[in-house]
Amino acid sequence: MSSTGLHSIYLGEEARVDLHEAAQSDDLKWFGVGFSDIYDDAPGFWYGHGPNAPILRVTYTLPVAEIPVISLSDDLICVGDNFTISWTPVEGATGYNVYRNGDLLFELDGDFWVAIDPEALDAYVGSNSFTLEAYNSCGGVTSQAINITIIDNPVAPAILTDSDYPFCVNEPYAISWSAVNSATGYEISVDRGSWTNVPGKGGGTSFSVDNPAIGDHLYFVRAFNSCGSGARSALSITVSAVTPSTPAAPISDITTPMVDESYTISWNESSGATNYELWENPTTIWSLIYSGPNSSISVSRSDIKTYYYFVKASNSCGNSSNSQFLELNVIEACCGNYTSGQTGNTDCDILGKRNLSDITTLIDHIFLTKIELCCAKNGNVNADTKVNLADITRLIDNVFLTKAETEACQ
Repeated sequence: MSSTGLHSIYLGEEARVDLHEAAQSDDLKWFGVGFSDIYDDAPGFWYGHGPNAPILRVTYTLPVAEIPVISLSDDLICVGDNFTISWTPVEGATGYNVYRNGDLLFELDGDFWVAIDPEALDAYVGSNSFTLEAYNSCGGVTSQAINITIIDNPVAPAILTDSDYPFCVNEPYAISWSAVNSATGYEISVDRGSWTNVPGKGGGTSFSVDNPAIGDHLYFVRAFNSCGSGARSALSITVSAVTPSTPAAPISDITTPMVDESYTISWNESSGATNYELWENPTTIWSLIYSGPNSSISVSRSDIKTYYYFVKASNSCGNSSNSQFLELNVIEACCGNYTSGQTGNTDCDILGKRNLSDITTLIDHIFLTKIELCCAKNGNVNADTKVNLADITRLIDNVFLTKAETEACQ
């Protein structure tokens, strides 16, 4: 029997009828196929018989009836791991589609597993739902979802302390660090020692140092989770003595400042100090006139007095001892208001009096060593703009003879 032709009759989506014109046959051919359950409009049966009678052959595909079951290569998936999705073959299936969170991930023909590139897992960090569709030309069947969380390796935390420098011997401080996403705990290493878990719910983010010793200390901190440990962060701390060293006595840039004249008091910096205090005593009571990080201050005083100063350094550990004193005499200004602003106080003594010392100083200035006066205007006793013998004579008269007042400063 030979075939003389092939024709196809399509009956809906469910079945296809192939029509063959058969060669002559002496045998009676009977063939019947029921379509009533597949395509309602089709005849129930076809019959073929006798020589040259058409023989109908119906072929159709069964839909996939078995629900596929998928599995993962591991219960714990970390970024960088090899990750495989597999399943058992499904009878009647001609292909498989793998979905992640409802989006098509892979289309496969006949394979029963698929490996996901470890480098691609960065994009899958978090919750994932995988499903598998087994299909053929009649349609497909989807598996139940299998859910898994893909975990990223923890990054290095940012590490810091709760205190400012300096750190003081036996003074507690804490090491703390930022929380890291995906971390389930933290470990700390002190001075390159072994790693120790940091206690605390979900992994604490601080570590207390109760009795630090003097010297340099190195701390490493790293985060970990079920995938392993991340990179470490480092912090170096130097623990110093309790207090800064005692500064030397303060100094003034003007040895004998005059009334209302600005002068600068300065002092040397003290090792470990973060703050300085300058104290002043013009009478019998000490007063704090400066507190801060600088090592100098500008001062002016309107009273003719002797002033005493000392400085001390401090940090968070405590204060140094007081420095030695600076003694400073604030004298009458050249044309100040002391004794009505009169000239003649050539030695600029603190009391502003005219006496033998002033006469001697003026003689020395004019005739002997030519020493400079502390204030040139005080030497111009007769107010003629020149300092000479006439001023000595006028000053002797003021001190010893008529007591006549000297001229005012010009």
